[in-house]
Amino acid sequence: MQTDGRFAAAADRQVVRHHLRWIAQIVKTKYSPPEESVGDYVHTLARAGLGAIPILGAAATETLELLLSPPLEQRKQQWMETIGRGLHELERKGLCRLEDLRDKDTFIDVVTHASQIAIRSSQKEKLKALNNCSLNSALGSAPEEALQEMFLSILERFTDWHLRFLELLDNPLGWFEEHAIKPRDVEEGSLGIVVVETAFPELKGREDFYNLVLMDLGRERLVFFAGASFDNPHQGMTERELYSSRTTEVGKAFLEYIKSPITSV
Repeated sequence: MQTDGRFAAAADRQVVRHHLRWIAQIVKTKYSPPEESVGDYVHTLARAGLGAIPILGAAATETLELLLSPPLEQRKQQWMETIGRGLHELERKGLCRLEDLRDKDTFIDVVTHASQIAIRSSQKEKLKALNNCSLNSALGSAPEEALQEMFLSILERFTDWHLRFLELLDNPLGWFEEHAIKPRDVEEGSLGIVVVETAFPELKGREDFYNLVLMDLGRERLVFFAGASFDNPHQGMTERELYSSRTTEVGKAFLEYIKSPITSV
C-alpha cells in the first residue's frame, strides 16, 4: 500500500509539472485550462478501483460517471484556470518565472496537494485560500516546506466558517470596523455570544455549532482563549480580552499564507 501511495503521489506531481509547461507556453495569450488535470488522475484511480469490484463494479463505475463527471469536470476546469491566471499575474509583476517553477519541488508538492483538496470542495473562501497557498508557494517568502504542508492539511479539514472565525479573531475591532458593525459594550462575556454572534447574527443561538469551530481553531493552536486554555471558548472574558487579538503566532502565519500575494487575484 505504501508503494502504491508513493506511485500515486509521484504521478500527481508529474501531472502538475505537465500543466506548468502548458501554462508557461500559452498563459500569455489565453487562459483555457488543459484537457487533463490532477483531478482526472484521481478520477481514473476511482474508476479502476470500482471496476475491480466483482459484479457491481461496472454498474458502480457508470453511476459514478453519471453523477460526478460533469460537476467535477467543471471544478477542474475552473481550478486550473484560476491557478493559470494567478501564476501569469505573478510573472507579469516580476515575482516569479513560470519556467523556474517546474523544477521547484516544494511548489509542485503544494499545488498537487491543493488541487486534490480543491476538487473535493465547493466552498468559495476555502478555494480562494487554496489558490493563494499555491501562489504564495511560488514565492520566496512562503513558510518552510513542512509548515506549508501542515497548513494545507489543516485547510483540508477546515470550512469557510473556520476561515471567517480566524480572520475575525485576529483583529476583532478591526473586523467590526471593516464590516461596519458596532461591537457590543460589555464588561464581561463569552467570546461566542459577544464577538461571534455579533459578527455573524445568523449564528445566534447556535452555540453548539460555533463552539465546535472555535475549539477546532484552538486545537490546531491557531487561536488561544482565556488564560492558557486552547479548548475552552466558554470561559468569561473581560471586554479588553474579548476584543484583543486571539491568534497565535502560528495562526498569524497561517492567515498570511492563505492571503493573496497579489490584490487582483
